[in-house]
Amino acid sequence: MTEQQGNSAEGASQSAPPSANYLEWARQGRAHIVLYVLAVPLAFLGWQFGSIPAALLIGNFEDQSAVLLQFTFLLPAIILLAIVRLFFGRPAWSVAFVTWPPRWRHYFIGVAIGWLTLIILDALCIAFYPGYEVTFRGFDAMIAGGLITIALLVIGFFIQTGFEELFFRGLVMQAAYRGVAWGPLAIIVQALFFASLHASNLQGYGSGW
Repeated sequence: MTEQQGNSAEGASQSAPPSANYLEWARQGRAHIVLYVLAVPLAFLGWQFGSIPAALLIGNFEDQSAVLLQFTFLLPAIILLAIVRLFFGRPAWSVAFVTWPPRWRHYFIGVAIGWLTLIILDALCIAFYPGYEVTFRGFDAMIAGGLITIALLVIGFFIQTGFEELFFRGLVMQAAYRGVAWGPLAIIVQALFFASLHASNLQGYGSGW
């Protein structure tokens, strides 16, 4: 194989999906398990420290701080994507997608199923538990801020949740899959990690573990 052919083949391998499952990207490029052991905590540190610059700027907007806080996830997302590219030598988007451009139809089907599940669960709670209430606790003040605040809230929601998907369902789950090569266990590992970091959110709603 000539050098030109070799470069062409390498480029093709970076853009073609290794399988129908994006988790298989965990075995592509520089896929040594030690790199994943280093990449996950480094991306976590990028999350914690990468949010500081935006948080300092947001401090000047006390009335909108709860909404703008979501934008602190933007730099951590960029750091995470850079880690994927530099550590593993594969496309940054491979931490989330099988191929590029993504199969958006599948994505939106998944989102629709998720929202439909929540709506059905809420409907069942309202139907069978008379004391159950649907509230906007934590969001009422934001909604009262007007259309601009709501627009910022929606945009920020996608930034925050986008980063968390890249980190938990992306890097962490691919790292687990690289270690165990079994999808269900990889899902459980990232779910436990996600839940442990968000357990304190329950306290804000008056609930415990």
